[in-house]
Amino acid sequence: MLRFLMHGVLLLSLLSALQPSFAQLQPEALKLRLTMEEFMAWTADGDTALPANVSQLPLTARQTILPSQLDPNQSFATRINYIPDGMLTWAGYLTEQPKFNMYNFTHWQYVDVLTWFDGPAAIPARPWIEAAHRNGVKIIGTIFPRTVAEVQQLVDKDSAGRYIGAQKLIDIASFYGFDGWFFNVEVSVPSSVASDLQRMLRQAQKTKPAGMEIHWYDSMLPSGIVSYQNALNDSNKDMLQNGPARINDAMFTNYFWSGSRNINTSVDTANRIGRSPFDVYMGADMWPGRSSQPMFVDNTWIDFCFASADPAAPLLSLGLFAANLTYNSGLTGFDTDPAKFNEFYSTEARMFAGDDLNSATTDSTGWKGFGHYLPVRTVYASMPFETTFNTGQGRVFATRGVQEVRDWTDMSKQSAMPSWQWARYGGSGIVASFDFDLAYDGGSSLKFSGRPGSVPTSFKLFQTRIAITPQTRVDVTFSPRSPGATKLQLLGYFSDDLQNPEVLNLGAVRGTQWQTKTFSLAQHAGRELAVIGARVLPGAADQDYQINLGRLKLYE
Repeated sequence: MLRFLMHGVLLLSLLSALQPSFAQLQPEALKLRLTMEEFMAWTADGDTALPANVSQLPLTARQTILPSQLDPNQSFATRINYIPDGMLTWAGYLTEQPKFNMYNFTHWQYVDVLTWFDGPAAIPARPWIEAAHRNGVKIIGTIFPRTVAEVQQLVDKDSAGRYIGAQKLIDIASFYGFDGWFFNVEVSVPSSVASDLQRMLRQAQKTKPAGMEIHWYDSMLPSGIVSYQNALNDSNKDMLQNGPARINDAMFTNYFWSGSRNINTSVDTANRIGRSPFDVYMGADMWPGRSSQPMFVDNTWIDFCFASADPAAPLLSLGLFAANLTYNSGLTGFDTDPAKFNEFYSTEARMFAGDDLNSATTDSTGWKGFGHYLPVRTVYASMPFETTFNTGQGRVFATRGVQEVRDWTDMSKQSAMPSWQWARYGGSGIVASFDFDLAYDGGSSLKFSGRPGSVPTSFKLFQTRIAITPQTRVDVTFSPRSPGATKLQLLGYFSDDLQNPEVLNLGAVRGTQWQTKTFSLAQHAGRELAVIGARVLPGAADQDYQINLGRLKLYE
């Protein structure tokens, strides 16, 4: 996955050495990183199997809806492979961890596949499998052999002449409940071994279950020589499609490209071999200080992936490598200082919302954010729909408003995240953010704070596709800073009128404790709820305002 094998080996060695200071791993979690020998010998009842890592959570179906997007002129054709680096180090745990400063992700709605990048054979951890599947995102492990001998092990055959490795790919992914593999072969091998590897992958294609994906990194050529092409072209195309034989489901290109030439080559080659250009993930190296695609500078590089820089005309897919290191404090872990940890969340929001941190507007200069090009995907299509705005970590752990002070992280506990972080309209005095000091359930709540001013401030929060019935109710659990008028309204945009939301007023309250108001949506029976939002009404420009949403639930 890295540009040079030695760099990759040194990085993995470094992460392995640092590992105990990050994830407080149970010894058994180390079984998520297998040697090639262990991978080839793996059985479901063997010593290296880890039943505690098995996920039973299926992949949630996603809705692709354009009319209710912030920009309905985008396209769903582009797919995003999100590839955080060193995942066993940053996130290799099976149960709740007693740390607040561990790697976290809240923008699932923009990505299609998350690659659990590690090696030599890296198995995703169950909490991350569950978080990904809950959001309709596939999650795949990594095969990263670092020696010729390890590649040779991958192509061993059984007595019937079938490739053992092909079946292991299927057996391990099926056992743990994840969705496939990413091959990162950055070591040159004899041509005979390369041919065997291609045949092994072809066998896997014929026998793998529906929905399982196997991706190939643009490194080793069909001849066995490592040569980064930075495109899908005639030199590496056989690792994607060899005549009528499908070898891999996707090609992830290396990152040394600029301008449109390599993109056009990739698109032309894909079309010529009978594959979709969207099976090509054009690689973008997000690693700070070495990126050929300077993400937080401007959008020039990503514009080349869209015809005439038009979000409605994508040319191929995108792969984002090491984006986690973009908002990581180097390789020394995530900073526990509250102000700096807020930078973690604001930097991720900036990645998708742009320099102004507002998904509803396009930055006129600087970085526009991936959300300028990518529509959100939603899984919020049925009742009950419930969120506690819990990111999956915190400095407190709350149960129905009762808080226990403790640091913790567990991605399997993450609740439904807002589709847009954050899409603000109208006034500029109020901001939305996760609040890690006050929670109703889990470790965080949604806070609206600032100075209201004379103009209402609206936020679009969740894209939905929920059919309303005469029995539909909405529970809103909230905590105001002070008694009196809350100045907060819940907004419901329906698919038959996306311009004029229905308004639910929280009204005035007597106390500041967590409290719940229930509304009936019976008058909207037969309509489809398309967007859930909120609005803060005008107030004194010189007075600080704050209200926290702790839970939002739609049910019958």
